[in-house]
Amino acid sequence: MYQRRYNKSDKVGKLDKRLTVFSEKDSSDDGWESNVIEVVAKIWGQMIDDRMYDYRNALNEGTNKLIYFKVRYNKLLNTKMLVEYKELKYEIIDILDADERQKYMTLVVERKDL
Repeated sequence: MYQRRYNKSDKVGKLDKRLTVFSEKDSSDDGWESNVIEVVAKIWGQMIDDRMYDYRNALNEGTNKLIYFKVRYNKLLNTKMLVEYKELKYEIIDILDADERQKYMTLVVERKDL
């Protein structure tokens, strides 16, 4: 029987999308609005794209702009942050399975239209 030389995981390479997470902070001292965008984390994620699977229902419900990213658990992430993927900005709408006992969590993001 053939045995592996290394104890290599079969799931290597699933998190193959590079995501940059931003946070907007108000840096004004005089009351005028001046937002500063700060990089919080650079993480790897897996895009879970199920729009084609349920495309008609997504159009009827208005959720056709939602994308799901499966990422490793990170306690710094919250719903007030932005995600950049392929030079496009997305707003974090919801975080699913955000439990420190879980290995992964799912970010529900929506494309930010300018």
